[in-house]
Amino acid sequence: MRALIRRTFALSAFSVLGCAAGRSPPAETPMATVVPSGASRDVPFGREVACQAGVEGDYCNLDKPPQVGPEITVSVEPFAIDTHEVTNLQWAHCMAHGACSKPRAFNIPGANPIDDYFDEEGTGHPNEPVVNITWEMADAYCKFHGKRLPTEVEWETAARSGSNGPLYPWGDTPGDCAQKSVALAACNNDHNFPQPVTGAMVDDQIIIDGKTVEGLAGNVSEWVADAYVPFLGCVNPAEPMDGLKRAELSGNGDPLVCKSAYQTVEKDDCGGKTGGDFASCAATVEKCQDCRDEADESAPVAPECAGQCLDTNAPIWLCKKPTAPVAGLVGTGGDERSVRGGNYGTSDLCEARSTDRMGRKLSKKEFRPFIGFRCARSL
Repeated sequence: MRALIRRTFALSAFSVLGCAAGRSPPAETPMATVVPSGASRDVPFGREVACQAGVEGDYCNLDKPPQVGPEITVSVEPFAIDTHEVTNLQWAHCMAHGACSKPRAFNIPGANPIDDYFDEEGTGHPNEPVVNITWEMADAYCKFHGKRLPTEVEWETAARSGSNGPLYPWGDTPGDCAQKSVALAACNNDHNFPQPVTGAMVDDQIIIDGKTVEGLAGNVSEWVADAYVPFLGCVNPAEPMDGLKRAELSGNGDPLVCKSAYQTVEKDDCGGKTGGDFASCAATVEKCQDCRDEADESAPVAPECAGQCLDTNAPIWLCKKPTAPVAGLVGTGGDERSVRGGNYGTSDLCEARSTDRMGRKLSKKEFRPFIGFRCARSL
């Protein structure tokens, strides 16, 4: 019943929008059911595989490998998501009704600048995604239409075809997108500006619930509901182990084993410390020992430990992670909001991975010409 009420409200709001503006409303965005009503679904979230310059690997030979977050299992409640990003025409109609304000800028800068990308009639580029929108503006639009912004978990679940799908719409190999119809500069420089949200980028499509969902890899990056939490999924994401140092060579050239590898930021061990300083340092060492036998790099890693380079004698422990599916995982706190997906200007295909999230953030009051959004709804 509640789902029916939500759908009825959304349709009513959209119809009133057209009447108030004295013109017919644009078509309502179809929604794809990602997790059907009746039961939650356990799916993977995150990826403990580093990526650099569009290539996944361990990068353990680097002093500072590209950082990853924990890979966990989450329990996702039933929801549906828009099959495409909100368009300029849809936003213009929302403005005409008084429920939305003007985008913060009307132009698209860059290699292919567009000075009149948005106009208040929504007729110049009606089917391209609205951009230059803050998180707060996107949030208000979705709520006006009886929807909401998707959470990070929901967005990633949709981008992976509702379960454990490929990293990209075209598969798991980034280079396979060369010259394909996808609005990612790294794939096809002919599409390095916003494209129509339906039908144009046929290689940036996935099928969910029998519907074609478009633009999750490219076109524009998308606001999601969550506050940005770097180590979302850690048992205590506010205290990740990322301050710990990798192993360095000891004086005789032998790699340091786990216990002495994780020194403080000042690169001294616990021996000369007292009181609270010693307790803090010792707790760091204890975390390391809890994850793997300090003297045996071939020893199994505890399942609750997330990390990189775990098959080396210089592992990077990230945090403790839950071993059972996590329900209701949402980033909270702070002013920054998460942004997901690649965009028309993306030159590094790592950012277009369905799992990419580290460092993808922006203040909820800021805007960019390559960030748009789509809405979701609980079922």
